[in-house]
Amino acid sequence: MLILFSGCSGVGKNTVMNELMAKNPLLEAYPSYTTRQMRDYESEGNPYHFVSEKKFCEMRDAGEFFEHEIIHNNMYGTSKKLLEEKLASGKTPIKDIDVYGARNLKRLLKNEVEIVSIFLYVDSPKTLAERLTGRGETEIELRLKRYETEMEMLPYYDYAINNRNLDETVELVERIIRFEENGGVPACEKDFSKLEEEDIKNYSSILEKGGVLEPVGVKVCENKMTVCDGFERFAAGLKSGETVTRRALLA
Repeated sequence: MLILFSGCSGVGKNTVMNELMAKNPLLEAYPSYTTRQMRDYESEGNPYHFVSEKKFCEMRDAGEFFEHEIIHNNMYGTSKKLLEEKLASGKTPIKDIDVYGARNLKRLLKNEVEIVSIFLYVDSPKTLAERLTGRGETEIELRLKRYETEMEMLPYYDYAINNRNLDETVELVERIIRFEENGGVPACEKDFSKLEEEDIKNYSSILEKGGVLEPVGVKVCENKMTVCDGFERFAAGLKSGETVTRRALLA
């Protein structure tokens, strides 16, 4: 299994990942390579492998990346060799990745490894700006420019979590991982025989044409997951075999 985390800069992805790895030794970071400058609180390999633009281009031209993107004027790339090493070790790799990189990686690896994608978000750009300020970010306006674009990508993820509270988010992700490891399918609070068949048909048609739907609401309790909102959309996902994002809450 490969677990991907995406979300706006400053939403807390690496903080959540570090907490998860501290609690579970079977989880291991799968860093991207980047040309951006290392921050004071970072180190080589945490949260990225930092390389020069020349080195990055050499790796790119040699075909060493699954995908690569330019974000905030810096290059980011996902190493093929590094993923092979992580999976061979028996660990579960977890990765912070841009929204476009996540879509590309899911498309490229869909037949090779199970991927669980998680989108972390906050309530508003104001909340995000406050977090960026708190960590000493100097390019806040540049990073906020991507907020709307990145939020529009939320429906392409398996799970969406509002990162209001670190401890609750970490606990929720732990439960999601256990649920996915058990290969479970969410239960549903509502009797399927009482759902609107025409709505299910229309939603299924959207999914089958490559479209996306608004997320369904799910409650996660231990290793169980129950759909509590968006029942017709959930049923359409089951019918069409396509993923509908689960906006997750602790039960």
